[in-house]
Amino acid sequence: MIHAATESLESRVLLATLPVTDIGARLDIAEATGGGSVASPVIAYNPNDPRKLVSVFQSYEPDSGSNQQIFIRGVYSVDAGSSWAAFDLPENLRDPTMPDDFPPFYGVSAPSLSFDNLGNFYVVYSEFNATLARAGAIVLHKFDFTGAQPVMDSKLNDVVLYRWAGQDPASFPCVVADTTVASFTDPDTKAVQTNALLNLPAGEGRVAGQGAVYVSYSVRHTLADGSQNSAIWVMASQDGARTFSTPVKVNDSKYGDAIDHTAPQMVVSQGS
Repeated sequence: MIHAATESLESRVLLATLPVTDIGARLDIAEATGGGSVASPVIAYNPNDPRKLVSVFQSYEPDSGSNQQIFIRGVYSVDAGSSWAAFDLPENLRDPTMPDDFPPFYGVSAPSLSFDNLGNFYVVYSEFNATLARAGAIVLHKFDFTGAQPVMDSKLNDVVLYRWAGQDPASFPCVVADTTVASFTDPDTKAVQTNALLNLPAGEGRVAGQGAVYVSYSVRHTLADGSQNSAIWVMASQDGARTFSTPVKVNDSKYGDAIDHTAPQMVVSQGS
């Protein structure tokens, strides 16, 4: 007599099959004006509404009629990138090293952009004199993009995070906002990871559930003997960029080690 039996199999989760990517025609979202050029674009999306996108970039405009010839320009989309519209960013700060009426800083560079978990986004970049080492600043602007278009926060535009004149210029700023969740359970290990910073109570300008905003940048320091090298500094805000902590140097080398640290990048991951 022959007996037949079936063996039960363990449950398995199979990988999803993604649709084939449909790459259409190139869409130009910004064009150079006045015989200039555009460069260094960055783009970010709202993690709570991925249809909302923002891009900022440098725009060289030699026919601007102003001492400022390099600008930060911005565009946004509310339909996942199918169409784009421009939004305004402020003119550069006034250059204190220039005579007469203190014209704005000549240029900008290295824009960085990040959304938080409340529908706001932050733009950070450096402004500088035509001679970078002479004078400049790292500035931040905050925008509310919970509506149909970005609206600049009237109290949080041209926030100076770092300023220099004559020495120790800064460059390559990077901004990132914490968009992780307050509590996450690992589906495999069942371990619970919590973000204590997202559980802080509201107060003193802070909204409950608001993630921290971090800014890093590189500072080129000149020592007494005239030698130079660069270090990375980081600061943090727990109240939506209203206030920031004292900057902390994060690389382990020391000034004078002849080791340059530049172009920092940051990411915030889910964790305890």
